Amino acid sequence: MNRPASPSILLLDDSPLVARAVEAWLTENSTTIPALSGSQVYPVETVAGLEAELSDPDMVVDLVVVDPVLHPGQPGGLKGIALTARLRPEIPIVMYSAMENNGDRFMYVLAAATWFAGSRLSALIPKVFHVGETAVGFRVSEAIAQVIAGTHVDPLLTHLRAPDIRDQSARLLHPSDLASWRAVMRQPKQSDAAALVGKRATTFRDWEREKLDALSYLWERLNVTPVGGQPGMYDNDAQAGSTHLLLRQFAYQQSAFFADPFLDEWAGSES
Repeated sequence: MNRPASPSILLLDDSPLVARAVEAWLTENSTTIPALSGSQVYPVETVAGLEAELSDPDMVVDLVVVDPVLHPGQPGGLKGIALTARLRPEIPIVMYSAMENNGDRFMYVLAAATWFAGSRLSALIPKVFHVGETAVGFRVSEAIAQVIAGTHVDPLLTHLRAPDIRDQSARLLHPSDLASWRAVMRQPKQSDAAALVGKRATTFRDWEREKLDALSYLWERLNVTPVGGQPGMYDNDAQAGSTHLLLRQFAYQQSAFFADPFLDEWAGSES
């Protein structure tokens, strides 16, 4: 399929509203930002649709924009980033997501920044509607134009890729941790979660403390309000259940992330 030479944008999102809003913003701001003149947005609602477009040898595209979360049970933006990096590594990528303070996209944003450091992921843009849409639309349009031009420097992405944050992110979610995180989310009791993954209770308790330590560091470093208030560290058996409760609350909040089918693919490829 032939595409206009420039600028053309593939948008992975399951909401038609988003595609219409982005296209309207780019058109509205094209007089102020000449590089956006004539821009076209091509929405795709599934990762399979994105893969088909990226595999089209006649496709000309300047930018891929992904929403991390699509329909439940389907892979989303992380898979979209991985596909783009593999199929068309020259194309820059933007993650466009609702990433409000302590929101349920925390792990998606963290994973995108730290797992794909070698890709052309260039920006993390908050998805905001109905509040100052004119100003928001200009900021989104300006960022998209800069990413296409290769001049955008994203302070959030740079911050998330700092060595200490990258190291703590790796501690928080190692490929071998996925089953344990899912057990934490499913089991109210720490002992039952340990049994579900075949770990000794003391081993699982130490694992949970390590994860809470990494999570607490990231919450503080990224100025994120902790789930359930400030956790602190728990140093005795009587308080171990509190550790499990806090991690379970966090896992529930991030349930879309931990249920994303792409994580199984990632864990298999990284283990």
